[in-house]
Amino acid sequence: MVVEGHEQVRLAVEVVSDPLQHPEVRLRAQNVIDEVKSIASGSAEREGEGPLDPSYETKQAEQLLSLCASLIASQAPAKAYLEKKLFGISVLQQLVTQQWTDLPEPLRQRTTLYIVECCRSLCVSPEAPSYAVKSKLAVLFADMARYMSTDPKPSGAGQAPAGEFDPKGPGNAIKTYVLPEITTWPGARGVEMACLVLRWLPEGTTGTVVEALPAKRKRTLLKVLHAALPEIISFAYQALDKYYAALRQAEGQDNGGGQAQAEECKHIVEAALSLALAYAEWAPMALMHQSGIVNACGILMRDKRFREAACDVLRQQSACKLKPVFAEDGGAPNAKVVQQVSSAASTQASIEDAKAASRAVFEAFSGPCQECLASPQEYASLGLENMEFGQLLCETMLLWGKNHVKLLEGSEHLSIFLKMMMAFLQHSNANVALLTIDFWMFLVRESLLGDTSDPVEKRRLLRIPDGFVGALLDVIVSKMQKPVLDTLDDYPAEYYESVKDFHEKTAALRQRLVDISRSLAKSAPEEVFRACLGNLEKMFVHIQQNPSHKGIEIPLEAAVHLLFVASGATSAEAVGRSPALEALLAKLLNFPLAVMANRPVVIMQFVKCLESIGGHSHRIVPAVQCLLTILRSDAGQLSVPEEKHAARQQAATTVLALASREESGPALFQHVSSLMEQTQEMWNQRAIRAGERNALYEAVLVVSAGAGLEQQQKTLEWLWSETCQHFSSPQWQEKTLTDAVAFLKAIGVKQCACLANDPSFDPAKAGKERVEIYHGIQLIERLSRRLLKMKRQKNINAWLAVIPHFKWTIPVLVRILRCIHFLASPEGRKLLGACESVLDLGEVERAFILGMTPHGVSPAHYVSATAGGQFVPSSSSSIGMEQDNPESLRTFLRGMRDSIYQYLGIVSQIKVDDNNLAASIGFKSFFDTMGSALNEFYALIMENLEYQDDKSTRMLIRGFICPLVKSCPQHCWRQWLGTILPPLLQHMHSRLTATWHQFLTGQRLGTARSATVQQQQIASASGVSTELGEEMLKETSMRELTREHLSLVLIVATGDEVGHTYFQHKKKGSSAAANLPSATIFQWMVAECVQAASSLLATTVASLTWPDTDTGMKSIKACRIVLGLTQKSAGGLGSLQSF
Repeated sequence: MVVEGHEQVRLAVEVVSDPLQHPEVRLRAQNVIDEVKSIASGSAEREGEGPLDPSYETKQAEQLLSLCASLIASQAPAKAYLEKKLFGISVLQQLVTQQWTDLPEPLRQRTTLYIVECCRSLCVSPEAPSYAVKSKLAVLFADMARYMSTDPKPSGAGQAPAGEFDPKGPGNAIKTYVLPEITTWPGARGVEMACLVLRWLPEGTTGTVVEALPAKRKRTLLKVLHAALPEIISFAYQALDKYYAALRQAEGQDNGGGQAQAEECKHIVEAALSLALAYAEWAPMALMHQSGIVNACGILMRDKRFREAACDVLRQQSACKLKPVFAEDGGAPNAKVVQQVSSAASTQASIEDAKAASRAVFEAFSGPCQECLASPQEYASLGLENMEFGQLLCETMLLWGKNHVKLLEGSEHLSIFLKMMMAFLQHSNANVALLTIDFWMFLVRESLLGDTSDPVEKRRLLRIPDGFVGALLDVIVSKMQKPVLDTLDDYPAEYYESVKDFHEKTAALRQRLVDISRSLAKSAPEEVFRACLGNLEKMFVHIQQNPSHKGIEIPLEAAVHLLFVASGATSAEAVGRSPALEALLAKLLNFPLAVMANRPVVIMQFVKCLESIGGHSHRIVPAVQCLLTILRSDAGQLSVPEEKHAARQQAATTVLALASREESGPALFQHVSSLMEQTQEMWNQRAIRAGERNALYEAVLVVSAGAGLEQQQKTLEWLWSETCQHFSSPQWQEKTLTDAVAFLKAIGVKQCACLANDPSFDPAKAGKERVEIYHGIQLIERLSRRLLKMKRQKNINAWLAVIPHFKWTIPVLVRILRCIHFLASPEGRKLLGACESVLDLGEVERAFILGMTPHGVSPAHYVSATAGGQFVPSSSSSIGMEQDNPESLRTFLRGMRDSIYQYLGIVSQIKVDDNNLAASIGFKSFFDTMGSALNEFYALIMENLEYQDDKSTRMLIRGFICPLVKSCPQHCWRQWLGTILPPLLQHMHSRLTATWHQFLTGQRLGTARSATVQQQQIASASGVSTELGEEMLKETSMRELTREHLSLVLIVATGDEVGHTYFQHKKKGSSAAANLPSATIFQWMVAECVQAASSLLATTVASLTWPDTDTGMKSIKACRIVLGLTQKSAGGLGSLQSF
């Protein structure tokens, strides 16, 4: 056998340790080593056959013991002597852990004596052993001691009266053999070895609790360890106390011997701390305190060499909870539940001792923590070289605070603790500040809410120091400030891995602080409002005294955001009767607006303040009047800076937001005439822009909602009068909407091919026309959508006021949309020439869809920064639309297209259910009234559809076709759906199957286009190549279009986008409606429009194979519905049955 040849094994270890040996030689040597390991673990195959001889296993174990002794005896300068030692210890460890219970008693005793002798000889060895040898020997001894202490029949063990092993009796091998043995090992090295043995005793090498032991032995081990805890913890403290003092003394000596002694003492202190840490998680707090470990850790936390380990011990102890773990068992009189090995107090009487221990833990970490926070250098470095300690310290305080902060109630120590936690929250490293968030959420709950399961009058709240909530809110406001960066790459690199990590962590911190603010506002609203008043009052006074001072914008934005969050989280009643908010509103109304005339950011925040607090019946009128004054303040100025337009638009939108609130509507209704007059006056004087006018017009419509249909019609007629006059002009229509060339001449830019050489083209005039058309259509769409919203929310007939305006809105909008669609055709692209890209996504949209922008950075800012600082508007913004450049034209075309889709989808839903009302107004539904214009709608949908990009087609289906199909009454299916659906479904089937085939076969989606300079700059900054980015955009658009088309399929099959109608009927068992011959559009198509039904089924079946989850779910629903119809019709689907 291999184990008989000691020299063969020694030679194998030497060969494997030598990287210069031939691979085949090393392989043979490795086979020898593997064979020895398998024998030691008991998994080796036995040679020969026949009955097993017990002496054979014993003989093998004896030979292994002899081999291990030979290997461990290796000394320098023998070749690979260290590797031989470690391999010998490893083999012996496998023998102990895998075969200990099978070894005969004499051999176990020999093994025990040999291991003890190895440890003792190591302690007195003249040469300092390596840490690897020390730790492996300690683990070996711990493994052996673990099995000895859990032996069910230990020699000389006493038995408990009930026959159960008594851990406190003489049979506890830890107390009777292990501790007396290891605590007598000689010298300082012996103390270190003893600490290492005790450290590994409860855990094993992988850190899990005694993973190799059977369950019964685990329970026994935990019992004997718990019984021996006082001696173990006492030994750890004595080692710390004695050798840390020796370390300090040796460091004061100048000779070389003192340095060697100091190094030895340092190792012992580290080993003793690791020992304490191994038991700190479950050792009783009182025991750790009474032994002196807690105080010792407090001292060691001031030493940079040991502070992490010492703090970790306190962290584990801080996780303890003060509650008994013994309880009477109701099923057995005078019997107790088996004690849990836990850090909790074991009886109610010991809770007082545990409280004292908990206070000692606080004192242990509070001293070093205050010293660290008091030193600016130390505090600032809690993210550099001291990051690990800073996080440990913060986590320790967090755990202790959540479990034990109530012990400090009513004492000055509570203020000290809260100040320390607040210092961590204020740290410039967001990683450190984020660690404290859970504590603040806990503190708010315990001090302001209590246990919500108890009645309010019985809740026990934690008493916190006066003024603490205000102080916390001040810190929250300071930390909610967004970082000011000169460039996107300007970030504190010492704290974060990348700029993305920086933006994500800081944004996460701000969001968590918002959560805390929301909780505070719910439980103590007036206190939060007082803090908001104090912060904003100081800032507005500073602005008034220093009108030109920069730097106030960021803190002002954070303070206003806190107010916005608090008012949103609090009940409307609390906001309405808050004295602090009344005082704030008075200060805002009396603030001299001229001071902030040239500070758009300040105006923006001022407006948000009014929005937060002004939406109540007694505040709405002065708040709206103040907003109108802001809008009027620029009257007479020739030009307003672009930066200010966003603030002005916010003011107009805030008027709409306040008017939309239910509690403010009646109060503002009394002043609706004044609001209309002031709005019209400002618009006539051009003191407001078209976008601001639209928001104010919508506010007027909302306020007058309760006046009845007749008054609503008059209001809408007044609001749309100017747009109607513009769009209804025959001269304007002939000049602008004759064809695409006329359309481009009216709204195009000089770079268009058809306009480049046209001397009659006026770019300035075209820019004004773009703005007028854009905001006219926006006004039509916005007011129509608002009326539809009123219908759904309040079930009023106000939306019928749109009907008289069909005659001038729909023809004009359809003609504009057909012109826009034509531009996507080859002939239309020739007209655009160099401006062909206006039909594609803008750079802001591309950056957003591709996820290039870091978290917390707006896409527009990102694109602007990467493009050299030039402002690039997004496609949803009208800023800069008058400028003569392709971006202005892109904004116009895409905005107009989407708005017209939305408007047509809205008006297609208008119908009158009351026959008497329908007869009186001469209108039943959109489809009955507009039937004569069906050819125009057909041309609008199908004309040049094959040239539209996926995003445009998706918006067409989503905005117009889905509402159209869903709202179409059954008697109009043949006329409307029979005309539109067959070619549309056929086109979509061909389009989607071809696109998905290209994608699944790895072909390029669409035609590759050369990247612009700006796209190259953005690609370089983001790391996403233009080619890859284009492919990602195409794939995203393809998936979105597919999902939208499957929603249309579900509408055809069931009447809604998600199929709820069919499945709800099926669940309720009401199949009567489904059995009707034309209950759904699909059933009608099967009967009368087989071509459309065939296209729909073909798309549905094909989409099951497309790798898109949302598409798959929708197609499965559609297939289930079709199968249900097939079963009910008993094969009546005719030629479609094959599907």
